[in-house]
Amino acid sequence: MGKRPIAVLGLSCCAALAPARAADFSGEFALGQDSNVANVREGGRERSDRFALLAAGVDRPWRLSDSSTLLWRPQLEAQQFDDCRGLSSLQLGLQARWLYRPGAGFHVPVLELLAGATAWEFDSRLRDGAQYRFGVFASAPLTTRIGLRAGAQLRQRRADSAVFDTDVRMLGADLDWELRPGSTLYLGYQHLDGDLVSTAPTAPAASDAVAPDDVFDGETAFRLDSRADIGTLGLNHALSPQLALDLQGRGIRARAETGARYERRQLLLSLLWRW
Repeated sequence: MGKRPIAVLGLSCCAALAPARAADFSGEFALGQDSNVANVREGGRERSDRFALLAAGVDRPWRLSDSSTLLWRPQLEAQQFDDCRGLSSLQLGLQARWLYRPGAGFHVPVLELLAGATAWEFDSRLRDGAQYRFGVFASAPLTTRIGLRAGAQLRQRRADSAVFDTDVRMLGADLDWELRPGSTLYLGYQHLDGDLVSTAPTAPAASDAVAPDDVFDGETAFRLDSRADIGTLGLNHALSPQLALDLQGRGIRARAETGARYERRQLLLSLLWRW
């Protein structure tokens, strides 16, 4: 879905640069709602659906020096949709993060390089494939209660059908605000430039790739160049040092090169754990 406060799902940047344990396990169980799972253009037949998500992974830190750490994270994730069963998926991924803090001052940022690869298996032959991520980020505290993270990312997806082969460039920023000990409000914004996949009875003539969709009967999947803006608002509340509840809402507005507009809203309630 989106971003959570970093310190909840895994090691925070500053914590990762401190002496670490051999491994840090974390996971998530979530229930969600998606207002437009087929990513249909405005005015089209939108389909909403509920889904459940279960994910687990482990952060394995490798301390390189007093100022840098390498984090390896293998993760397994399963997602099950209620009505649109073909969108249900299983992911197996590996992510590497290199963290570097050039000084010890309070406002000194943590710099991060990220690379990851995920094998993606759907109940849809067209969508099976892999996703690759590359990113650069900077994180820093603004005050004792407010933190900022900003960066750029490239996501590449390669699927069994060319219509789901996508390349997306992302710029974004996230703000965490600790309202009181154990409760954090977070805001996020991302701008995306790249490929958009949608479905309709007939594909636009400007489509870069087209295929009959094997999830939505009688519909055609197609790919277009687009730009999108994503806003995220969430609240995270710690139940214990190991457990947290997280409520997140996300709105997506996109405009394709054809001029068509797309809108999507997602809501997610998660139980997060870490030990």
